[in-house]
Amino acid sequence: MEVNKNIVWDSWLSESDSASALAPDDYDNEASDARAAELNNRLRGALAPYKIKCLGPDVFQDGTGLTQCWVLPRTADPRTVDGALASVMLSHFGDLATIRDCKDPELFERIRGVLEELRLKFIDVDYLIERIYQGKCASLHGITWDERYFSIAPQYPGEES
Repeated sequence: MEVNKNIVWDSWLSESDSASALAPDDYDNEASDARAAELNNRLRGALAPYKIKCLGPDVFQDGTGLTQCWVLPRTADPRTVDGALASVMLSHFGDLATIRDCKDPELFERIRGVLEELRLKFIDVDYLIERIYQGKCASLHGITWDERYFSIAPQYPGEES
């Protein structure tokens, strides 16, 4: 089963790739903004009473990610994401999604359910972090697939941080 998942994930990563660094050539701002808003709305509906805090696509204008939403305890301070129970990220590329920092298996499955309802392609973040990108965008070779698809601002290999 694990091998089959990896084959599917590799296929999705490859199919979504582009020679462009930040978004595919056929990128549609309006459709992407709508996808980010829909994720926010669905998470709020499906995960009540948790609080949901999302970054809008404008934050990712120089990145490969599209949006990031944090799942917070009901009593969380709305000015911060400290104490987040999980975060969900979408990519500018295709319908890729990942979940970060979720330690609660039940919450993880609820989030996965929302992603499936939205027909998003979930790829495990650990898999993305372990894999080195050698895809169509030569200027990004050497970063991880996670950085390729889910960063606020990708660091190009050889760049100082």
